[in-house]
Amino acid sequence: MWSLRIMVYIMVAFLLSVAVNAILDNAKFEKTGRLARIEPIGSYEDRIVTKERMGLKTSEQHTYSAEVEFKTQDDQIIKMNKIIPEEVLEEMKSGKSIYIRYLSEEPKRARFDVEKRNPFLWIFLCFVLIFVEWKVFKRLSKTQED
Repeated sequence: MWSLRIMVYIMVAFLLSVAVNAILDNAKFEKTGRLARIEPIGSYEDRIVTKERMGLKTSEQHTYSAEVEFKTQDDQIIKMNKIIPEEVLEEMKSGKSIYIRYLSEEPKRARFDVEKRNPFLWIFLCFVLIFVEWKVFKRLSKTQED
């Protein structure tokens, strides 16, 4: 029984570390990230994932990707294949200038501002695990007392 409880605590610690890593990553991009204008994208790829149940289409998800190119502050040209969020794609289609945020020490680590990592899912999962652990072991301790 204690080994199961220890496994739950290890999982909670892992999920918390993922959440903290996401928070620190977001802070690093906000604090030290540099903005660069992306060269106009000539074409993009549209991948469609269709989910079906019993032969009927239930949902369809589009993922857009393109080869993006930008110049860093020290005139280094970075080319990378990047997933393009729908918001950015709409701005791109309307002819607006598109900017990407990159880390000057790792210019290949670049993202659009709408791509922030969300730590709240991991924190929520921690609370769910703690609650389930509390309920299960509360019930198990009652059955052992009887």
